[in-house]
Order: sequence, then C-alpha cells, then structure tokens
Amino acid sequence: MNKEQFLPIPYYPSGEVTLCAVGARYGKICEALDRYGIEVLRVPEHGKLSQPVKAHADLQLAVLKGSNY
Repeated sequence: MNKEQFLPIPYYPSGEVTLCAVGARYGKICEALDRYGIEVLRVPEHGKLSQPVKAHADLQLAVLKGSNY
C-alpha cells in the first residue's frame, strides 16, 4: 500500500464537513450534527473491542485519500 493513499492529517477535515462517522451510542451528538446539516454515519458498537472503546467509530474505520476528502 502506498502511503500517499492516506490523508495527510487523519480525522482533520480539509474543507466543509458534510459527512461524519459517530458511534451509534452517541445519539444526542448525532442529532446535533443532523441539525447542522451534516450527514451522520452511525457506527454500531463492535463486540470484539473492550467495553470502554467498543463504541468508538474511529477504531473501526480507515481513512484513505480519495478525490473528495
């Protein structure tokens, strides 16, 4: 895998935010983002992660460089 496929600064938007991933457990945060017009990808808890972090969407995603980031 080529390192140039990854974002220069992961999880740091370089433009307007229109879509984000949030742990489904955090409903109030999801609702607030919806009110700002940001589409929310609700990520379910992962059963193989430990209890303190099983709802952390960032532990289940890979941020790759694409044409729209």
